[in-house]
Amino acid sequence: MAEPHLVGALRKKRAEIVGRIISLEKEFRQRRADLRHLDATLRLFAPNLALSSSRNGLFRRGECSRRVLTVLRGAEQSLTTWDITDQLLAAKRVSPSDTQTRNALHKTVLAALNGGKNKGFIERIDSDQGAATNWRIIS
Repeated sequence: MAEPHLVGALRKKRAEIVGRIISLEKEFRQRRADLRHLDATLRLFAPNLALSSSRNGLFRRGECSRRVLTVLRGAEQSLTTWDITDQLLAAKRVSPSDTQTRNALHKTVLAALNGGKNKGFIERIDSDQGAATNWRIIS
């Protein structure tokens, strides 16, 4: 059995770290919300301004890919990338008229679809008439 004072000190240190993590996660969520509000305000005054970001900010890591698969699984027919994008925007209660967010999410959706295609569980269906590319889950 370890020394009681050592165990107590380690438990105290663990509690400090857990508290700090909770505080940082709360701050991160607040900063993410602040950034979304700032971006929306910037789009009001400069609609053509390109706001660069490595992520779209609507989804946590991996969430967008999971939601793309959920949309495809629930579809009765193949869907275009824009169809999927618009369903994800609706799920997040973002207006499709927010073209900057819609375009950024479209790129993320396309990357998720291509990743699934490369791994062999999503199929890309090209139209002969030059229409939009459709996607579906491979059964």
